[in-house]
Amino acid sequence: MIENEKETSEELNYSSYWDSFAAYYDNPEEAQIAMEEIIAEAPLEDKPGLGRINRRHFLALMGTSAALAGAGCNDYYDQGEIVPYNKKPVDHTPGVADFYASTIAEGGEAHSVFIKVREGRPIKIDGNPNHPVSKGKVNARVQATIMDFYDPERIKSPLKGDVPIGWSSVDNAIAVALKNLKGDKTKSLAIVTHSILSPTTDKFLKDLEEKYNAKIYSYELTGSMVRDEAWDLCYGEKKAPIIDWSKPNVIVALESDFLGADGNTTESTRKFTSRRSALSKSPVKDFNKLYSIEGQTSATGMNADFRYRLDPAKQLDFCFNLILKLKDSFKFEDAVLLKAAKAEKIKIEDRLVNDLKKLKGNSLIYAGEKLPLSVHVLVNYINEVLGNQSVYEQNAKPFVFRPVQTVNGLKSLIADMNAGKIGVVVHYDTNPAYHLPKEFNYIKALKNVDVSLSLTEFVNETSVKSTYTLPIHHSLESWGDYFTREGVYNFQQPVINPMHGTRQKEGILISWLTGNKYTHSSYRQFIKVFALKEVYPKFGSAVDFNVFWKAALKEGFVSFNVGAPKLKSFDISALKKIQATKSTGYTLLLANNARLGDGRNIGNGWLQELPHTISKVVWDNYAAMSLKLANKLGCRTFVPSFDKNYDMITLTVEGNSLTLPVLVQPGMDDNTIMVELGFGRTECTTIGKGEDKKRPVIGFNANELLNSKNLTPWLYTGVKATKGSGTYKLVATQEMYSMEGKPVNDGFLSDALQSMPFIGKDFLSKDIVGMAEKRDIIQEVTVENNKLKHGHPVFSINDSMPYPGYKWAMAIDLNRCTGCNDCIVSCSAENNVPVVGKAEVGKGREMHWIRIDRYFLGTKSTNDNPKVAFQPMLCQHCDNAPCENVCPVVATSHSKEGLNDMAYNRCVGTRYCANNCPYKVRRFNYFNFRNNLGRKKWNGLGHYEKKPSDLLHNPEVTVRSRGVMEKCSFCVQQILEAKQKAKEQGRGVVDGDVVTACQQACPSTAISFGNINDQKSEIRKWSNSHLNYKVLDTINVRPNVNYLAKMRFEDKSSKSKEKSNMKNGEKKHH
Repeated sequence: MIENEKETSEELNYSSYWDSFAAYYDNPEEAQIAMEEIIAEAPLEDKPGLGRINRRHFLALMGTSAALAGAGCNDYYDQGEIVPYNKKPVDHTPGVADFYASTIAEGGEAHSVFIKVREGRPIKIDGNPNHPVSKGKVNARVQATIMDFYDPERIKSPLKGDVPIGWSSVDNAIAVALKNLKGDKTKSLAIVTHSILSPTTDKFLKDLEEKYNAKIYSYELTGSMVRDEAWDLCYGEKKAPIIDWSKPNVIVALESDFLGADGNTTESTRKFTSRRSALSKSPVKDFNKLYSIEGQTSATGMNADFRYRLDPAKQLDFCFNLILKLKDSFKFEDAVLLKAAKAEKIKIEDRLVNDLKKLKGNSLIYAGEKLPLSVHVLVNYINEVLGNQSVYEQNAKPFVFRPVQTVNGLKSLIADMNAGKIGVVVHYDTNPAYHLPKEFNYIKALKNVDVSLSLTEFVNETSVKSTYTLPIHHSLESWGDYFTREGVYNFQQPVINPMHGTRQKEGILISWLTGNKYTHSSYRQFIKVFALKEVYPKFGSAVDFNVFWKAALKEGFVSFNVGAPKLKSFDISALKKIQATKSTGYTLLLANNARLGDGRNIGNGWLQELPHTISKVVWDNYAAMSLKLANKLGCRTFVPSFDKNYDMITLTVEGNSLTLPVLVQPGMDDNTIMVELGFGRTECTTIGKGEDKKRPVIGFNANELLNSKNLTPWLYTGVKATKGSGTYKLVATQEMYSMEGKPVNDGFLSDALQSMPFIGKDFLSKDIVGMAEKRDIIQEVTVENNKLKHGHPVFSINDSMPYPGYKWAMAIDLNRCTGCNDCIVSCSAENNVPVVGKAEVGKGREMHWIRIDRYFLGTKSTNDNPKVAFQPMLCQHCDNAPCENVCPVVATSHSKEGLNDMAYNRCVGTRYCANNCPYKVRRFNYFNFRNNLGRKKWNGLGHYEKKPSDLLHNPEVTVRSRGVMEKCSFCVQQILEAKQKAKEQGRGVVDGDVVTACQQACPSTAISFGNINDQKSEIRKWSNSHLNYKVLDTINVRPNVNYLAKMRFEDKSSKSKEKSNMKNGEKKHH
């Protein structure tokens, strides 16, 4: 029995939207929260050390004192000093940003970026628009690296243990250790790295191998290792090819999150959504079709056209059953058909099979990186038989310097360390003590090494156990070069001098190799020599090398033709590696976290506060499971948003146990439990340890469940799950700013509203569930019949304000939006949005100017596998803005160009505007949040108030103080800059001159912005679409954000299921 579920025979319509189980089951407390305008748990209480006078009282007192003193005051001259440039820098105008091309390595990929610099300090990172891979887009983690650069807890000098020492002492100690190592043939040098993406790094590592008998061990916590191994078996190549996601008309994703957390999601999203434009004249022909078969609830699954739940351990059986369905149309090996006949029977929709048959050679079966080797081999074989080779990237091939170590390779490292065969171990910006399975017992093995070195920016679990910790440059201070694709050579250049006493990590190793003293230019010269010998000759250029070098640095990369990669023939013997497995007990999937990656970003506040794409949980991880499984284990099936205390569960895998909270996630397979990696760090910055003094850890370390004895390092069967004791507080943002509002009850008010022609009966509802559709928050149509109902008349008693010049507007294509949240980090960086922390988010005080609302779409018969709608929500800059009318000090007003402006110095914090905003997009500074988070003493400084965090702020945007309201400004600073440039050039602002932060970051180009008065502008084309609608249009506020309705392929199976429910006596919910 579902806890608190109301007994009812009524069935919701399939088109009803809901944002949580609490809302779905009509929880009375949830209804009360929806009725409230201000969250009850968010009073403006005084805290010790903040003083008794808040900003509102202060401004009132100041106004009074100024009036009394005005008559007797003489003119006052500011005694502060303005320090100008003694000499204007060459090619630089103060107040005008400079941009530099560079590269940032993150998550096993090299991302080409543009770095915005103001007065010598970098303030924002965006993608390089000229790069053939990034195309001007980078993910949230790359954007957020700039926050790490200014983190006040970066290591600033070398450490011996935890005691700071000078570089000269470290250099001498290392020189002695290496000298002893070279004279002792029984011991060797071990260097533990992540994936090697740099050709020069690979070169000097080879030289170190030769000079010191060194051994290189590269590893990743997650990645495409299993896929690459399978590809090597099938085609004899070390790296699987790159998929061109714009090519296949039908994609069948097997436990793959290529749109969310696996691989280069930015590139995958950009190419996949290029076939999803709402402006398509023939969507039936142009739209690609995505099937997702998965046990977890992933971002890819939620964006799929058709999704089916399946235990990940049964994906091999699914592939065999698919072969049996296709065998009449395609020729499969008899041995494969024999194995397929013995597989467990799994129902496969005829629609999927027919699509694969119809689109032979233009489809793709894609196995997720967490699946076993047997699945990947069989998927490669199916694609070979279907003739799907054309979907592989034709002009780019992945570059591999050193394959990452297998489990056996890492075990050999541990064995050598325990045997005393390793004299010096170097952790080359790695953290194996945290990443490697518990069975390896890396810390114990480290004690048997004479000298251990950690090259890192921040303290971590490995560095605290190392002999020496060597602080290294941030990417923004570093030189580098990268090959991630053949024919594309990326450059990394420093955009600022080192802020602390750090060194370039590559330069440190080069000094060991050459025996020379470390210099800041040593690695730069190493790269330059490599480029001269290996890259420059490929161009046959007549220009001088120095000209070539400077031009390459300016662009950030060079590309050259290496010829189309030739795919080798499939090796039939690889099919012998396919082994059927029997699954018992529960299945556990250890998944990637799109925000924190492998845990290196644990101390980044922007990423911690970024809501999870599906669950909207911040600052934590959890065990996700289906409602049915949670009910079976005796856990609460839903937790109201005001409660937040979630039951605990203990998972046991091969003798390793972990206790963590349970979150019921719609869409999960009933036998599958999913836990995300990257949390539970114990040695990190203040932000990474969280705010709970009793438990100074954020989330739970799922690495403790890693072992080498199951299907893959991330997929386990035979898992035991038992309910644990106690509860744990999880905070999610989805239910905090509900636009569904208060349901209208029967009676006089209901009758009165129904009589108004501009409201209508469909607007009224007794229930929260379904209000998203009834109030035009979410509108959808089918691909086959993409007609959207229009006709709501705009009602106003006032004349419309004319906008003869510029009229700024935005449009968002919901067909392209995947809910990735990259826009949120970009907005935070551009507009100085503060990080508030888990406790304050739990009180409804998150400060993001843009949010991505997530709505589930389903009924009580289909809530185990609902569809999902994502909707970016920001200030709508309404022409009839309700917030403007209620502000007593005119702090918010309407501009002549259609912007809803904020004058921060006027705001006295009444919060009337937030109360009156139907979109719930205004944010109030209850504290100086920068000084509130991470403050250990009330008279101390918060983490983001410490130096040099203030240098992170964009000088073009006001840093708001306590007691001030803020919201999206449509990046008005970008508008003003574009107008200034246009004025200097003697012209008006043209389409494309203004690019908002969210628009810049969106990997799917789902956002358009511009002057809607320009008949030829892109925003005008989008707004003229027959799919265009306005959210809450019926309340006549005339928003200036347009939404293009999502088109879904017609799901006949769902309709037939709904009809079946109706025949069984269930009623639709109106």
